Amino acid sequence: MVYASIMLDRELLRNKKMRLPYRWEGGLFLGYYASYTCYLLLAASQHALLQPFSVFMLYFVIPLTGITLVIVLRRRVRAQRQASAVAVGDASAIADAPLDSTPPTT
Repeated sequence: MVYASIMLDRELLRNKKMRLPYRWEGGLFLGYYASYTCYLLLAASQHALLQPFSVFMLYFVIPLTGITLVIVLRRRVRAQRQASAVAVGDASAIADAPLDSTPPTT
């Protein structure tokens, strides 16, 4: 897991076109890492809280993550569509502009 995070950091620093993760994404990743570590500790010790922890993760955290991903994806798609519409609108406005900027005389 540590190796994967080091490689991800290295890739983010090397590739300037990649978008850096937002703070909430980093916090979410850290929370999942902590949850997975807790799960491993509970499973290794065969603790009584393993079953409630697993149920909580299965019925609360995973659906909440799915909803969050859907919302983020919808916002990103909507933003990309608006950006492309603005870009196409600007290009058509430039294409329709007259080449001669002098006003017509009557």
